Amino acid sequence: MPARRAGCRGSAFVIKRRPVALFYLAEAMYGGWVTALAHARESLIRCGFPVHVYRVGAKTEGKERMFGELFPYMNVSLRTAEQLCHASDTFIMATDPKHWGEAEALVAHGAAVVFHDPTELRPESRAVLARANRVVVFRRSNERLLADLGPRISFVPMPYVPGLTRAPAKREYHAIAYSRLDFDKNTDVILRANLVLPQRARVRIFGAENRMYTHHKLDADFAGWRSLYGGTYPRQPGAGEYMAGMALYGVDMSTIAGDGGGTQLTTLEAWAACTVPVVAERWLGLPESELVDEVNCIGVSGGAMLADVLMRRMEPERHRALLAAGQHALAAHGPRPFTEALLP
Repeated sequence: MPARRAGCRGSAFVIKRRPVALFYLAEAMYGGWVTALAHARESLIRCGFPVHVYRVGAKTEGKERMFGELFPYMNVSLRTAEQLCHASDTFIMATDPKHWGEAEALVAHGAAVVFHDPTELRPESRAVLARANRVVVFRRSNERLLADLGPRISFVPMPYVPGLTRAPAKREYHAIAYSRLDFDKNTDVILRANLVLPQRARVRIFGAENRMYTHHKLDADFAGWRSLYGGTYPRQPGAGEYMAGMALYGVDMSTIAGDGGGTQLTTLEAWAACTVPVVAERWLGLPESELVDEVNCIGVSGGAMLADVLMRRMEPERHRALLAAGQHALAAHGPRPFTEALLP
């Protein structure tokens, strides 16, 4: 492979023209995996790289399809996918349990693996990660989690390209939550806050439902919660950032055992939209944490504390400082920092 340095349009860096293949080995058509892939693709394109997204199917098709309204992709056979690994810098951007066999085959041909969080760590996935020449992580906590794999673990800032959509005309809500409604998202914490908040300060909720969670937890414990539920939102470029821009506060109560400290896409979307991220306190405080309470986000420990934060009137100076710190942190996730870390 020829030596090169990655750069972006308008920079003085030499741009490598070897193509980049991004494989999506999962069934989910929405959520963080898909959004991260969209931002990774856009970042690489803005830095001058020819990029193609692939899914592995029964046969190689002759034309691209559209993944919602996000990006084009092509279905290819496993044999074609293996050949692409030798002709491109290849990254497996996401893998669900049904597809670790395909991931293992691509890893054998040199593909790198992107590891998102500890929920992906299973016996079959660990075996594939152990064989990969390189494992990319987006948070330092996961770098430590996989430390036993040795120097093949590399931290890359989660990619984010701001401004893919127009900002909303006004901030319609005081606070908004715009991720999945699920056990790990702790949507019930938000609903506990809504129980005591006045109408003007309640959190408006959007996102796809885990029906088991909403039926057994939310419907059972919070009658009438759907009055503040706006359903899903379109799978379009920049949709999360647009949603964040509809409110002063972007609320995400996610917790993942053994993870935290670094950014999630909802945090990046809030920063890009000049919205203050409110996150679970358990997500903060880890070594080398990128999110710092009262600096670039606000941490809360439960529904009562969340309600208290949303009820208080924030001083304009403090609000401006939080937004400025968020914008500063966001810059580290732009196309050039991401590309230079991914393709050193």
